[in-house]
Amino acid sequence: MADIFELMLTLDLRDELSEEELAELRWHLGLGPRPKVLRIVTDFPFVVEDDHGELVIEDRPEPLLGRHGEASKVGGALVSIRGSL
Repeated sequence: MADIFELMLTLDLRDELSEEELAELRWHLGLGPRPKVLRIVTDFPFVVEDDHGELVIEDRPEPLLGRHGEASKVGGALVSIRGSL
């Protein structure tokens, strides 16, 4: 049994969606560069160990739906189909 499942999203975006929000959605899908200001998802907490062995939380923004590479727990690949917004 796989640890990764298929998820299909279909979005009907509002007409009043700003250019900044649209740019951030493109980034999350792997379709564009990261915007200077993130407005939809603003925190990307990532726990790391510091030089003294203490756990600290860093902010590490990364696209939420545009990952590619090896699957995390099973053989295979983690991919996404790129569409257009």
